[in-house]
Amino acid sequence: MHGIPGRRRIEVGDIVSLDVGVRYEGFIGDTATTVMVAVSDPEVVRLCRVTEASLAAGLERARDGGRLGDISHAIESAVTAAGFAVVREFVGHGIGRSMHEEPQIPNFGRRGRGRGCGRG
Repeated sequence: MHGIPGRRRIEVGDIVSLDVGVRYEGFIGDTATTVMVAVSDPEVVRLCRVTEASLAAGLERARDGGRLGDISHAIESAVTAAGFAVVREFVGHGIGRSMHEEPQIPNFGRRGRGRGCGRG
């Protein structure tokens, strides 16, 4: 999720999201990373690691011929296996000529359901 920029100073213990977007020849690229600023709470560190693992699990399921539900289910499974829960009100998004394009990608779902991925 994205924060809202402001004048607040980053402090020890903060979790900061760095999000960068680029426009090139009519297309948009978008990437983000999370930085823990000298975080010492082991549960906060674990939460950040689980979210990274859930992203990797979702990306692993994003393949030609798959379904969006496969991606969503992989994300949810990684999160719940670690004892956390997903926020159902927020979704991932497609990107192309606009910043937030279809499809929306929930962080929960059923395998084999939803729109197809890729060309298959």
